Amino acid sequence: MDFLAFLKDYPAVATLISSIIYALFTIIIIGQNYTSEYARNKPKITIYSEIDEYNAIYLVIKNLGMTPAYFITFNTLKNNIPGTIMSNLLNLNIFRTGIDILPPYESIKFKISTKNELKNLKSSEIDFDISYKNFKNKITNDSIHLNLKKLEDLPKTPERIKLEAEFDLKNQEQMIKLMRK
Repeated sequence: MDFLAFLKDYPAVATLISSIIYALFTIIIIGQNYTSEYARNKPKITIYSEIDEYNAIYLVIKNLGMTPAYFITFNTLKNNIPGTIMSNLLNLNIFRTGIDILPPYESIKFKISTKNELKNLKSSEIDFDISYKNFKNKITNDSIHLNLKKLEDLPKTPERIKLEAEFDLKNQEQMIKLMRK
């Protein structure tokens, strides 16, 4: 007796098999929807530098994600940061206390230098290690490389000019993997 004839004789078995298959597909779809929803709704903190119309240089910390970021902490190699910029950053107090919460699409600006001070710097590259939590208390760690010398080459215009932080290839690959999970 073949399988189709068996199902024709016992319709309850056919209903049971189709219900099990439907339940399995539903579980798979819900799981994929949950992970993609989580990837869309997680916070993403970035740091970039910005120059304003008065040639003041700001360090901007922004949450590009759709949910708030909690307990944001920053670390950097202190000998890696140029002198006056280092003292300006330490005066910000974000390296000791961090930021408790940063809402979605919000940014915080800190003045760190002027465009004229950039000419005297020997090293203008800053590496940041950022750690923050999402609404489920999952910790995310990122590394951001910021080059302030690029600001020196910008034309002097009254409008705001933004430079996004450069992520190295390794961090971009990690970001893609996290988005796919």
